[in-house]
Amino acid sequence: MRFGFSLILIVFMVVLLSSCARGQKPVQPAAEPIKAPAPVETRQDWQIQWDNTLAGAKKEGKVTLYAAYGLADARDIFIETVRKKFGLDLEVTVARGPQLSAKLTTERNAGLYLADVYMGGQSDIVASIFPAKIPDPIEPGLILPEIKDSNAWLGGKIPIWDKERRVFSSLAQIGSRTAINTTMAKPEDIAAYNDIINPKWKGKIAMTDPTISGSGGSWVFLAGRLMGTDYVKEVVKQEPFITRDSRLLSEWLARGKYAVGLGIDTSATKTFIELGAPLYLVPRFKEGMELRGSSGHVFFISKAPHPNGARLFVNWILSKDGQTVLSRANGVASRRVDVPTDHLEEWQIPDIKAKYYSGETEEAQAEEIKAMELSRELFAPLLK
Repeated sequence: MRFGFSLILIVFMVVLLSSCARGQKPVQPAAEPIKAPAPVETRQDWQIQWDNTLAGAKKEGKVTLYAAYGLADARDIFIETVRKKFGLDLEVTVARGPQLSAKLTTERNAGLYLADVYMGGQSDIVASIFPAKIPDPIEPGLILPEIKDSNAWLGGKIPIWDKERRVFSSLAQIGSRTAINTTMAKPEDIAAYNDIINPKWKGKIAMTDPTISGSGGSWVFLAGRLMGTDYVKEVVKQEPFITRDSRLLSEWLARGKYAVGLGIDTSATKTFIELGAPLYLVPRFKEGMELRGSSGHVFFISKAPHPNGARLFVNWILSKDGQTVLSRANGVASRRVDVPTDHLEEWQIPDIKAKYYSGETEEAQAEEIKAMELSRELFAPLLK
């Protein structure tokens, strides 16, 4: 009896399961997992930004550079290279630092926005251009990875020196801002600051005006910092002839009108040397060496009429290619460590192990501007 009941129960369950199965859809074999599409190889963000900048610059058609006199020899090669490389017209206005900064600030005060990029010396930037709030921050306009790599620059640091990150110091000039006429003095005669105050040079020295921003003021500032105020007073006793025309100073030195030139324009002096003038650039003084950006300080001018052209030029001039062109044309080492130095003399190449004085901070520049007040007092008898 029990066996019969169990058999009936089994048959009932089979029938029930069969009827349920008929109402279900057949089970499909497991599908292959959905694979993500292969990633599409895209250009890097910086390349896209660079291409867009180049396209925008070509629409603008040109870029305008205001350059200090130290870049006079680089002017033509800048124009030629920018035209060949990017198809742009580069307009370059070259003037001495104080005149150039005065031109720029005067234009701005008149509501004229004519320039895109500025390259020049630090003193004029701090004294005239910063107060007028002309530069834009530079880092947002830097595109090329080779510029933003700190290892590409001397000391492993990107050389933007002001607090608001506006000015890039691209060159590394070593020198004393001093030259001599070799028919009147020997290199060993002027090898230290104390050599300059030797009585035999009285009346035989000329210098760029130290009472205004520029190489003359920078010379006196560094001499005072290393040697003290009493030393500067001794220089005044040498009765140097003072001029604001630094190129004329180099010419007088070349003609033998003076034996020693202080606060000289290195570029102008080199030009006379290349023409065969008996001039010698004093590489350094025993008491200390200075490393400075020369005319390689570059920044974006705010409200630029050709913003894409400005970004294109600045990125090029700070690249290895641009710095090589600048260094060869200007005869000054680049702060980029990958730029060739075969065109330079050994003393012009920065030694990564050496210690150099550098005034490339806003604090140092503020001190230099204050030092000009002392210079006006000390050199006043020679300016009459």
